Amino acid sequence: MQTKILMHLYDIQGEGCHVFIQVAVNGKNANMLIDTGASRTVFDKNRIEKFIPFHRLELIQHDKLSMGLGSMPLESELFTIESLVIDTIQIDDYITVAINLAPVNELYNSLEIPAVDGVMGGDLLLALKAKIDYGKQTITLTKNKL
Repeated sequence: MQTKILMHLYDIQGEGCHVFIQVAVNGKNANMLIDTGASRTVFDKNRIEKFIPFHRLELIQHDKLSMGLGSMPLESELFTIESLVIDTIQIDDYITVAINLAPVNELYNSLEIPAVDGVMGGDLLLALKAKIDYGKQTITLTKNKL
């Protein structure tokens, strides 16, 4: 199954752009940053309750540290998303990572860019055979087995 999704590009003070797509996490809209340099898809631990009620959220300490560009290692926690829908592609019981994305969202707020709920990284981009077309501002994804 293949799907082509419109990307939203936001200018970062004339120094380039950040790319976003809309997905659904447990049936609720989420704003995801596309980051081809991120090894793993992560979600903002400060915004998880938007998608999973606190009483149902089970965060498990992750034994690996997450690293952001130019940052110190970040503690991370694993959790499961029952349903991650990217246009026509649905991924059930997706195990992912929660980290603190507050500094990113503070920067976006100062630039008048919508807050990010998560970062789609290399794990999903590779698994879904992502093809990014900046000219057409689209990302094409192909679902295989996940």
